[in-house]
Amino acid sequence: YKKRNDSVILDIFHGLLKSTLVCPKCNKISVTFDPMCYLSLPLPVKKERQIEVFFVSMVASECPVQYKVTCPKQGFVSDLLKSLSKLVNVPHTRLTATDVYSHRFHKIFSPSDQLSNIMDKDDIFVYEVAEAEDNNQVVVPVYLRAKKHNSGYSPTTLFG
Repeated sequence: YKKRNDSVILDIFHGLLKSTLVCPKCNKISVTFDPMCYLSLPLPVKKERQIEVFFVSMVASECPVQYKVTCPKQGFVSDLLKSLSKLVNVPHTRLTATDVYSHRFHKIFSPSDQLSNIMDKDDIFVYEVAEAEDNNQVVVPVYLRAKKHNSGYSPTTLFG
């Protein structure tokens, strides 16, 4: 067997596991060797993920900027907003995350939504919004697409 199966893998993952048992009544010792063919090891799992987002400032003259934001894998949209907040120097309470699909709002996320709802292929736009002066104020983010001369629609003109 050893002549046919002599390899580094065999040396590392095959072996004998020694078990020693002692009888508590008669103190007899039993030693057994059990064959071991593999060793199970846990694979490391990433606990964070990176999400690409476009940040749209309230300043109309500023163009949207793309960021890669690192968040907990099992986190919430509030974690995404807090991470982006550090990069753009805007309080996370003044940020609103949206999913834009086919040049329209597909979803406006609440801070309590899970990040697992955001797929890697989604176009996530985070808008800076004004502080609500009272609870009766409603903030409506707007995604503008402009028709360029002789070239069709273009999503390059954005404002929040």
